[in-house]
Amino acid sequence: MRLTLLMLSFGLIATTLLSTSDASAQRLSASERAMLNRGDLVTRPTEERRGNLHLFGGTSWQVIRLTPEQAWRAVKDKRRLRHMLPQVESSRVISQTPTTATIEFSHRYGPISATYRIRFRYDEENHQITFQLDPAHPGPLRAAWGFFKVRPHAGNRSLISFGAKIDIGSGLAISALRPTLHEWILKIPLTMKWYVEGRGRRFYVR
Repeated sequence: MRLTLLMLSFGLIATTLLSTSDASAQRLSASERAMLNRGDLVTRPTEERRGNLHLFGGTSWQVIRLTPEQAWRAVKDKRRLRHMLPQVESSRVISQTPTTATIEFSHRYGPISATYRIRFRYDEENHQITFQLDPAHPGPLRAAWGFFKVRPHAGNRSLISFGAKIDIGSGLAISALRPTLHEWILKIPLTMKWYVEGRGRRFYVR
């Protein structure tokens, strides 16, 4: 029962984060829109305390040179997602259905390594994904949830929106890495762009 309630809570937070991002995207400033049109990454970092959680993350946006259908095909590519994420050493799909998947990720940064599982839910109609930490296999993480969303953008391109809130725990070595990890998380739309416009493009442009 506790695990079920926790999953429902995380799912609600991820959905709320997505709704907040939709509103924020509509209020992007003129300078932020200019950055997007130049191909630059726009980020809005956040950090907060929620109960006993120390959460960091935020929202970021990136325009990529793929159509919305091509971009959606890339974002939901479970096999190659690890190539689009920073500092992922390996990944494997644990389970999947037409609308969900659980993927295990392993990271390594110097002497520090981490393995955990993330549950994804895919909304084909709205081209959006919500995700949350699998509390049965959290690894060193205490909490994680967020979303991806694909929207049309001018010039037959796509706008990738991403948001996340994560608690990485309180170990001394991990805490020292928090600023670097915060930067990596918000760069995810940019690392996606590098892959789908580069060596991964052939998988999505048909």
